[in-house]
Amino acid sequence: MLVERPVDRSVRVDLTDRGGVTLSDHTGRVAVRIDTRRTRTVRTVRADGRVVLHAPSGLSGRYVVAVPETRPLTMSFESDGAGPGTVRVSWTATDASVERLVVSVGA
Repeated sequence: MLVERPVDRSVRVDLTDRGGVTLSDHTGRVAVRIDTRRTRTVRTVRADGRVVLHAPSGLSGRYVVAVPETRPLTMSFESDGAGPGTVRVSWTATDASVERLVVSVGA
């Protein structure tokens, strides 16, 4: 019998080093927390190329978005400016294991 358990995961993306992250497993919703300074602005968040968040004036704070069921899923963050900024991506993955099922009849 296959037993699945939800497992909460998160990763911090430093926008000065990279502009995205790949999630190997997820259950369809992702929380994104954007924290930037005045010298960097995140305008668009994409999930496998599809725009899931966009604001011309910039995004800041926490958002929960529905994402495609694609695995792996690539999240990308389009920003401009040279200052510091981070994005924390949180999601629920599934931890699966095979367990033995014992059935007793007439016990």
